[in-house]
Parts: sequence; structure tokens; C-alpha cells
Amino acid sequence: MAGVFQGDEGKFAPSVCEFWQANRIPRSPLYPHAQFLRWFGTDSEENYRNRGNKAFSVESVGYEFNSLGYRSPEFNREPGEAVVMFLGDSHTFGMGMPWEMLWASLVTKHLEQRYGVPVRQCNLGWGGTGSDYAAMMVHQSVDVLKPDAVFILWSFISRMTWFADTSRGVHFVPEWVHNEYTQEHSAYSRLATESHGFFNYVRNFHLVRERLLRLGIPYYWGTFEQFSREMLEPYLPLDGFAGCWEMRDLARDGLHGGLESHAFFAASVVSTLTRGTLVWPRANWESPVEAIRSVPVPYGAISHRTPALDRIQLLVPRPIRKLIANLRIRRRVRAIKRKDPFIY
Repeated sequence: MAGVFQGDEGKFAPSVCEFWQANRIPRSPLYPHAQFLRWFGTDSEENYRNRGNKAFSVESVGYEFNSLGYRSPEFNREPGEAVVMFLGDSHTFGMGMPWEMLWASLVTKHLEQRYGVPVRQCNLGWGGTGSDYAAMMVHQSVDVLKPDAVFILWSFISRMTWFADTSRGVHFVPEWVHNEYTQEHSAYSRLATESHGFFNYVRNFHLVRERLLRLGIPYYWGTFEQFSREMLEPYLPLDGFAGCWEMRDLARDGLHGGLESHAFFAASVVSTLTRGTLVWPRANWESPVEAIRSVPVPYGAISHRTPALDRIQLLVPRPIRKLIANLRIRRRVRAIKRKDPFIY
């Protein structure tokens, strides 16, 4: 029967597949694995020679990778350290940029200075990725990294992750055709619409937000798309919103945002942090049940208007309100026990 799974279940075994498994950070697409590269991706030596930003010297940018292939320190929390997790595309990865000048590095430095504790930056950004990748990585990584805060620079809504098989994920970018998947890219281009891209982003955003809210992890974010607050507000809660990325200059490759672009977005994130009430560092890693019972509000509400339902609830006697609250907690705990990432 069409539409019924008839594949080989063995292909989905953890020994074969790394994707969408909780408590497991997949290896990056970096192949072959390297600890250090002088040139990478669009930041190639040829590109630099022909059209790169000569304000950067050859030696000013290098790429160091951890054991899983990410441009990041190892994902190990040392005693006394706080941990922050960053996600996004090549601008979070820092294509063509010195590591210490990435927006993620600048935010990390601010947190160290503000709270007086060492902060480990766990940067899972990767070029060409979109909201599918961000949602998958949050689902897989938060229980491993146990971050004290998560920061995401959401990429273009037109990008989508497609799985050629259980061991290969392909990030579709409209303007770039993968040599091995030209027919698939053509099919993707025919099906892609702005509406689908936007609603896919909204779905992934809520998966991420609810996952982090359930664990009590503060979440701050921005977008590469130049969406207005008026457009986003009916679809997304805007708490933790740091604004949109602005291309103010160019990196070494002459294509990605440069020093001023990263500094501007980092300043926007820091401004959002200072308006919030981020408690740092977290005293301990709460269990999901404890997190639900005492989820902190990491940032101020966008609107101070009291919803009509809340005003009505104030008229209900306190014992009944308490009973309703307990029933809600039990329902959410049951959802957690079922480990359904879409029900909270």
C-alpha cells in the first residue's frame, strides 16, 4: 500500500543513523575531518585572491574544529564553567571571520564579564542550514550540553534539510545546487513557496521554544530575514527577540558579514539580555518535572496587557485555580514521559 513504511528498520539503528536522536550530538558535515584549516567553504584562497576583502590578511582567519567537526571548543563543561549554545548558519559559524570577533564570541565575552564566571561557547552553527537544522540540533543537543542559555540566529526561511538516506542530510539552498542532487534540487525548487518556508520556520521555532521552556533554559534569538515585529507577532512570541541581522560590511570572503556586522548583532543580543532577568549561572540542572513546576521567565513580556482569560481566572476561587494548575502540570508531565517533542 502506498504511503506505508516498507523500508529496512535496520537503516534507522543508532549505529547507522545520527539524526533526530535525543541525547546525541551528530557529527558535523565536515569531511575529511581536520583540526585546523586556513581556508574553508566560500572563504577559499582563490576567492580571497579574486574578490575577497583585503582588509583581512591571510593569517587573520583560521578554522579550528573540535572532535565532532564543529568550529567550537570541545563540548565538555569544566567545573565552575557556564555553557552557552549557539545555532545558525554560516554567519554563526563565522565564515571568513576571526573566531574571537564572531557575534557568538562577543556575546560569550560579555557574559563572562557580566557574571564573573568562565563561559564555554558551544557553537553548532553550520553553513547553508535553515530552521530544520536548528530545530533538530536543539532536540539532539540540549540534554547533552545542558546549556545555561541558548542563542539562535535563524537563517533564511527558504532553506530546508532533506534526508537522502538515514546517514546523509542535504541542506537545500535555492541559489546553490548540490552536484550529487541536481534533480532533487530542481524538485525542491518547484515545490518551494514563501508560505511553506515561513510556516515551516514557525513550526520549528515553536518546537525549539517549547523544548527549551520545558527545561527552563533562557532563549534569545534573531533572524536573518528582515521580518517586522508586526508580521511576526501573530505567529511567534517575541520575548527574547534581539532583532534582525544587518549586513554592514564584509568578511574575508567578501560574501558574509564582517566585523561591524557581527559587532552590531552582538550588541543587539546584549541589549536584549540586559533588559531581561537571566539568572546566571544556573544553580543546578533541573529535571524536566522540576523545570515545569518552576520555569523562570528569562525575559520581560513584550506586552503588559493582561489577557482576558487571565482576568476571568482572577474571579475563580483560589482552591479551584490551584486544582486547575495542578491538573495542567500533571498533563504536561505525562506528555514528557511519553517523550513526545510536539506535546508539552
